[in-house]
Amino acid sequence: MISFIKKMTGPMMCGFYSSLGAAAYLIIPNRTVATLFFALGIWLVINFHKQLFIRVIPVMTTTGKFDIKEALFALLGNTIGVLITATLMSFTRVMAEIHDTVGSVVDARLGDNFISLLILSIFCGMVVAYAVLTSSKQEKGSFAQIFYAGVFIAAFVFCGFENYIVNVYFFMIYGYAYEFSMSLLSILGIVLIGNIIGGLFIGFVEKKHMEDKV
Repeated sequence: MISFIKKMTGPMMCGFYSSLGAAAYLIIPNRTVATLFFALGIWLVINFHKQLFIRVIPVMTTTGKFDIKEALFALLGNTIGVLITATLMSFTRVMAEIHDTVGSVVDARLGDNFISLLILSIFCGMVVAYAVLTSSKQEKGSFAQIFYAGVFIAAFVFCGFENYIVNVYFFMIYGYAYEFSMSLLSILGIVLIGNIIGGLFIGFVEKKHMEDKV
């Protein structure tokens, strides 16, 4: 049990990091500024605990530093970390401030179709893969690292690409503010599949350029 908890600590912290970026996006009124702060989560992942599922997939493919079991641990831990963070956030005054924003964000996804969601999530997996692979090659804490992470993450947010972990946070907040539904779970399933496809694709395509460098 203690061993399991230790293994889950890193992935859960990555879920917490992602939640910080998602929370900043919802609370900051200016969409451009909010999008830039969204990159906070991936920057923390790159510099501290690195077991973010959407990072693990391309790194596993390019270098073999992770295996399937570790990827599943990352997915589970990330999800738990986000669930805990979103639940704690639901008890704060911030909920009143982001009520309308999260409603708009999630309603757009509920109104979308599965093909659109799948394509957007594949592109997200690809862009985030480039963000983590490129940033990991830079000196830790350097301007270059921050720049690459910020540019790629801002790109996927501006383009409206779909990220599984971020959507878990949005959907949890939405559920507490409005209601939970099976439709939200269906969307998460589609987005998760798309993120995996995108991450695996970039991992295979860029393997010769990234091997042993991340």
